Amino acid sequence: MLDDAVKALNQMLSPRLRAVLWKSIGLALALIIAVGIALDRLIVWLVGAGGRSVETTLGPQAHLPATALGWLISIAAGLGIVVGSVMLMPAVTAVVASFFADQIAEEVERAILTAVPEVESVRTHLEPIAEAAAAREVAVDADVVERVVREETGAAPRELRFVRTDDGIVVFMTVAVEGGGSLASAHDRASAVEKRVRTALPGISDVVVHTEP
Repeated sequence: MLDDAVKALNQMLSPRLRAVLWKSIGLALALIIAVGIALDRLIVWLVGAGGRSVETTLGPQAHLPATALGWLISIAAGLGIVVGSVMLMPAVTAVVASFFADQIAEEVERAILTAVPEVESVRTHLEPIAEAAAAREVAVDADVVERVVREETGAAPRELRFVRTDDGIVVFMTVAVEGGGSLASAHDRASAVEKRVRTALPGISDVVVHTEP
């Protein structure tokens, strides 16, 4: 897992993805600054209007307390805007980066084609994060799937999860294959596992098989 994270970080810092990253950060920062300035101006106007209303109601003697209270509210609101902006920066950057998803997908495809010469074509399927977040793991009898994986690979799956989505239950699994085998043989083994799991569990919506040496 740590190796995968390091590889993902290295790829994220590649020239093309770095350009997308900086564009996303810049646009997110500009958006947050614009919203922050608008909120600050709104708060200043509300404090001023409130202060004048207090003075009108209570008389001139309320000018100093109303002014001091207005300054305190302005300072607190300013600090709140700054803290909120810092906390929202990662989320806003992620939202902005989604507008460059096609560029990210192209870079991932290019990296795969470069790293694995056996692959002739790569097609990337993009899905909204909200759909993935809505999915949840469910308890399903895994004996059938484990038996299929053992018969096809000689070992139990390294990881096995059943996730319920809007389309039904999806099986996610990681299986071991021979380290010296070709990519094509690994793909054939994964396809065989997927086909047998679909046959054994017809109620399954989809089967996602990840192979590891």
